Amino acid sequence: MPSDTALPPETADFSRFSTYNYTPLEARALLDRDRLTNPVPYSEELGGFHIFRNFEDVKRGLTNFGLYASSPSVQRPLPKGDIRDHPQAVAINSDPPEHSKWRKLLVAGMNAGVPARIEERVRADAAELIDAIVANGGGDLAADLAHQIPQRAIFYVLGFERDAELSGVHDITQKLLGSMRDSAEYRKNFDSLAAMGLRAVAERRHTPRDDFMTVLANYDFDGRPLDAEEVGRVIATLLIGGSGTAASTITSLLWNIFAQPQVRNVLNGNADLMPVAVEETLRLWTPFFALYRNVTEDHEVHGKRIAKGDTVYMCWQAANLDPQQFEAPHQFRLDRAENRHLTFGLGRHSCIGAPTARMEMRVVAEEMLKRGSALQLAKPEDVQLCFEGSETFAIPSLPVTCG
Repeated sequence: MPSDTALPPETADFSRFSTYNYTPLEARALLDRDRLTNPVPYSEELGGFHIFRNFEDVKRGLTNFGLYASSPSVQRPLPKGDIRDHPQAVAINSDPPEHSKWRKLLVAGMNAGVPARIEERVRADAAELIDAIVANGGGDLAADLAHQIPQRAIFYVLGFERDAELSGVHDITQKLLGSMRDSAEYRKNFDSLAAMGLRAVAERRHTPRDDFMTVLANYDFDGRPLDAEEVGRVIATLLIGGSGTAASTITSLLWNIFAQPQVRNVLNGNADLMPVAVEETLRLWTPFFALYRNVTEDHEVHGKRIAKGDTVYMCWQAANLDPQQFEAPHQFRLDRAENRHLTFGLGRHSCIGAPTARMEMRVVAEEMLKRGSALQLAKPEDVQLCFEGSETFAIPSLPVTCG
């Protein structure tokens, strides 16, 4: 499998850095340069931003929401058109006290019991999809498996289960993802999703179930029920947040297993190592490369002045490859004893879907080892790594054949 030897030209510097200008391997290689002598480089892209890339700097930045704010947005560039026509995801683009009330709502629906509640169904889906790939003599592990599992899982969490509901929500989700940078188009798709969500909420008030839509139906939000816009924002947050990045992590884990025979052999005989493989994949191929934070006060980091109003790029991927924190950071190791990566964030903005994402990765890999023994990568050398949308690492296609 490829390594971070694909360095950008030596003349390249950080002034042009953004994930719109570099491939994942190029970005990783650039961010590894001069960590100690230039710990906080600066890019002039996307309006300009300071880059936090060493583990301790990113860790401190993620937990200091007072100095590094998420509001008004953690992404760059902002959508085209009027930002008011582009409803923001809840919690991720806000700070306390606004953030606190949204996070409380999300945690009520994405609680600790969710992974166990849906695991059996996720496993059945994984088995069905893998069996179909084997029966067809091969397929694409990204499109035919990794992208299917997270969307189905989120539908189960929300409570969309009937065929018509699943089809409708799936179609709207794809349209939402495709219109992220066009505010007018996004608003049209969002309104369709909000209307569907509001109908489901009204139904749950009469016929409650054990799902997120029932939580939304009965939730007391500042002393009142949620309105259509708020219902839509919550659903969009889960659908968008739980699809692309989760699909990326599943594809990356399967890639690590199929591209490294020694890893596949060890996992075949040691099922208890699968959680280690999951964490190592999350660390080594971080699905969401970074997020932007907005500086609220003048201060210095490593002697470099950072002014109020500046932007800081909190790079989780670079932090997860910091040699000061991880021995042999670019190696996939099943004997890594400690793996405190930052892939799911830290503090108030840590990912509430992390336990569910870990379960999905583990279950898919377990079923693949059980059912896909005849499968092998069709052309390992042709596997492409790229960025999709804003900061999302992706392997868009992972073709396999029956050997």
